[in-house]
Amino acid sequence: MKIWALALLLAGLALPGQALAQSAAGTDFSWMFGDGKPTKMGSVISGSMTPTLLVGDRTAQFTLTRPPRRGDIVSFRHPRQAHSIPYVKRIVGLPGDTVQMKGGRLYLNGKMVARTLIREVAYLNPLNPSTIYRVTAYSEQLPGEPAAHVIHEYSDDEFFDNTPEYTVPAGSLFMIGDNRDMSLDSRARSGHLPFKSNRKYGQRYSQATLPEKQSQPAIGFVPIANIIGRVASVLYNDKPCDAAKSKAAGAECLVPYVNKRL
Repeated sequence: MKIWALALLLAGLALPGQALAQSAAGTDFSWMFGDGKPTKMGSVISGSMTPTLLVGDRTAQFTLTRPPRRGDIVSFRHPRQAHSIPYVKRIVGLPGDTVQMKGGRLYLNGKMVARTLIREVAYLNPLNPSTIYRVTAYSEQLPGEPAAHVIHEYSDDEFFDNTPEYTVPAGSLFMIGDNRDMSLDSRARSGHLPFKSNRKYGQRYSQATLPEKQSQPAIGFVPIANIIGRVASVLYNDKPCDAAKSKAAGAECLVPYVNKRL
């Protein structure tokens, strides 16, 4: 049995150059005793799941031994690029669901998903600290999701805020990032168009940018078979925010969700 997560957390081990941050919602070790077994540690390299997952987060991933649920955060293989790095998104649509964005609002099976305003947030881009992101944080809970999660929105009139209505086929899932306006996910049209990848094994990976590029297709519908594991919690963050720099810029540091059930 793999016990790396238990050993790391109970020992309170702080590796050189890495920070064990305080959880945004207190310590909660219950995530260690849920369904599935520990399978690997993941590394978050993009901001598409902010604020739930931050750049530099090291995550605990478990095997998914039950049917996927709306609200699960999962890592998976890109269904249209065999040699892509693993992706991490939140499951929004299950087989048979219809999913659509209209005016920045998420609709599932024809019904708008409610969201509750939390506050305005300003933080430095962790990949380019000279840029300040100014977003609105909302609380959102999907049908059947055990607890609400937080999403970030720049506005309700961004690139993926109005989409066609998609019907999720059997055996597949619809994925969306919590950083709604900075996530290339199942909403993007390029993921639902015929595409033949010419990228060869070993070729340097280049993350797609917005607006979407036909040369870098989005994920489209993700087969359940492509799931690698469920992201259960954040263990630590190895790219901590510079509090002094953030304060000087009139921004704040987002707090990693360490030891919190995701």
